[in-house]
Amino acid sequence: MNAGLYRLKGWFTNLLQPLISFALQSKISPNVFTLIGVLGGAFAGFGLATVHTWWVFIGVVIRLAGANLDGAVARAAKRESRYGFWINEVGDRLGDWAIFAGLLWVPQPASVSVWISVMVAVALPTAVSLWGVRRGVARINGGPFGKTERCLFAVVFVALLQFGHVDATVQGYLLQVLIWASLVTALFRWQRISKR
Repeated sequence: MNAGLYRLKGWFTNLLQPLISFALQSKISPNVFTLIGVLGGAFAGFGLATVHTWWVFIGVVIRLAGANLDGAVARAAKRESRYGFWINEVGDRLGDWAIFAGLLWVPQPASVSVWISVMVAVALPTAVSLWGVRRGVARINGGPFGKTERCLFAVVFVALLQFGHVDATVQGYLLQVLIWASLVTALFRWQRISKR
């Protein structure tokens, strides 16, 4: 069972159905959508660095759409493969990291140590899920603070910077929430895998 905002994936996939049909008709590789997702993450990261909420919002929508479409197109075209699975996973991590790379350039940037902590923390839930795959457990996605929640966090964070004019102390607290919520998610996934 998937928790958190990941439950909306079916609804989002249905919304993207015209693009899936177009990709199938045009024989577009699923990897193209992985790349689009990474570029969406980079655009969101640029929006975060320059404190533009709408840019971050658009970027994370593109990032989530790309992450959804690569798998949906691969399944619909019967092009799923181990190679494609790992391309998707690498793309997901690059997309996440591209978003939060923007933290280094916000007006009151995170310290390098905090930034590194963020980058490690946002990757840990996926690392645990992939450990589960290696043990023969089906890939675990979702929350309580999965990919979708991290994207929402980025939008809320930049909105607070742009419109709330939060200081460095509050920014630090918010990043601690991101770090700890990601660690808790990794722990929850580890517990689920360990019970199987």
